[in-house]
Amino acid sequence: MKADEIIYRLVVSPGDIDPNTGKVLLEAIRDVKHDGLSVIRSVATDQEIEDLVRERLTIKPGGAVRVVEAILEIKVSDLQGLVRENWGRLFCIYDETVPRKYSDLPPVPTHATLLQRVPPAKTAGRNGQMKDDQKKLYDNLVGNRIDIGSFRNGLIKQLNQRSLDGEFELSS
Repeated sequence: MKADEIIYRLVVSPGDIDPNTGKVLLEAIRDVKHDGLSVIRSVATDQEIEDLVRERLTIKPGGAVRVVEAILEIKVSDLQGLVRENWGRLFCIYDETVPRKYSDLPPVPTHATLLQRVPPAKTAGRNGQMKDDQKKLYDNLVGNRIDIGSFRNGLIKQLNQRSLDGEFELSS
């Protein structure tokens, strides 16, 4: 990916937003150290974004309805600028095709995964370093929160309504 490209992290609720304050919880990015965070590249078409958001909002029959509560953005160069002395970059980002919930649909080519570089086991202060690094990412992302209604001419707002209307529940 080019340094000037922007990536978006969708924060889906329930789970990643404090329901009382609307604040994005730090837990919304904790998976960065294990499986990584699913992000969308800014080069994605509206259709590709719709396809990826549909995947995130799809629920099993009877499951809690999901909606996108926040869109966080970061420029790739800003992500690459998050470094620690004698360690280098804290995070890596890779294009990644992931399986779809609707298996008959083709993969979306503009999905990427954001991963944390983790210090080796038994490194002194390892857990504290990882938490500090995650906080740096969190602060950068939350500081660049986008209004859902204005993103891509209200695309996410429309998808949220479709989710609330029950459109994204898998068949039993």
